Amino acid sequence: MLKFQTAKTEFLFFMVFAFLIVYSNTYPFHFHSHSPTLELIKNHGFSLNFKDPGELVVTFMLYAIFGFLGIRALTKNNSLSVVSLVATGLLMELFLQGSHLFIYTRVPAMAAVIAATLGILSGSIMGRLDRLRFLGGRRSNELWLTAPLVIGCCWIISRIVPAIPSPHLSDLTHSIKDLFFFPNVSFHGFAQASVAWTLFFHMISSSQQRALKTSHCMGTVLTTFILVVMVDGRMETISTAAGGIFAMVIWTAWLKGSPGRPGVLLVLLWLMLTIDGLWPFHFSAGAGEFTLLPFDGFLSNPVLAGTIALFEKLFFLGSLGWLMEETGTPWKQSTLFVLVWASLLETAQLYLPGQAFETTDPVVLLCITLWIKRYRSQKRNPPGVEPATDRRQKSLTCQACERGERGERGERALL
Repeated sequence: MLKFQTAKTEFLFFMVFAFLIVYSNTYPFHFHSHSPTLELIKNHGFSLNFKDPGELVVTFMLYAIFGFLGIRALTKNNSLSVVSLVATGLLMELFLQGSHLFIYTRVPAMAAVIAATLGILSGSIMGRLDRLRFLGGRRSNELWLTAPLVIGCCWIISRIVPAIPSPHLSDLTHSIKDLFFFPNVSFHGFAQASVAWTLFFHMISSSQQRALKTSHCMGTVLTTFILVVMVDGRMETISTAAGGIFAMVIWTAWLKGSPGRPGVLLVLLWLMLTIDGLWPFHFSAGAGEFTLLPFDGFLSNPVLAGTIALFEKLFFLGSLGWLMEETGTPWKQSTLFVLVWASLLETAQLYLPGQAFETTDPVVLLCITLWIKRYRSQKRNPPGVEPATDRRQKSLTCQACERGERGERGERALL
């Protein structure tokens, strides 16, 4: 039986990912009572064909994180725990794929079960490695997963998914030709890439507690650029590439050593998100579609496009919450501000062509602010570590006791 340490941050993230897996597999919640036919089960239930490779990669990655968090949250971290966790994930995915027989527009796929099993097995094995401790062990084990590190990684994931190289050399040649000989120049893409890469440098610097070196910035931008060109189904533009270079220059020349960096980035990010949410400022008289289901756009769109949009959203909204914490804004005021701002922005998007009101942004912002609040409280007083005031008080008490004992020994010597 699996026994979890419910007080650990890893367990909370594990439950969040479990909910996301169940939510995405049962969406759009249109169940029917018709019995599945034998032909449907034969053609889909035992079929290994997977139409979208990107969806296969997303399933693997989702369950890999699920397994990594699960093994870290267990009370016992051994081989038997890995087997038990993999078996639990396998049974859960089999049940979810079976439920697709009773949901309109959903069909079961055995390939999804295989991808989920391999993902949770890989994540569980990685979770057992003791050397996978971030920041060189400078923080307690409870804080192995830091908020800025995860937020920064969301940007890289949004750039390189589905992380499958193109099998045809002609596709790679075509992408390079379009990039250099037929460039797609866009100021909007350049500005967004510049702000995003600058935020990424700041997030990684915050997780390392020191400014990111220029060589590391250059290596990250160049490596990501090469991967995007090679990945199947992705297209790099000259605007986004120039935005990364510009961000690297601004970071090195100005923001790297600036004490007011969080405030500057907060203003830039807020302006960018507001302008991007209202772009192209062509409002209509009638209101658009309204839905209360979170992540509706992610689940109703193609998997690759939805995954890219989701991780970009997590990166930008997570950076917004983190920067408000770094600037010293009280948690209640910052949470209220971002929720009201996101709700007003979503309401304005009702009158933009092709836009719809979703509760995704407010829900994501609320979860991120709660996560950062928990992280900050643990950072001040990590588990198993006494607060500095208590340690100082105990030190002063011990020093007083030592002085008292010395005084008593001196009096005895005189007598």
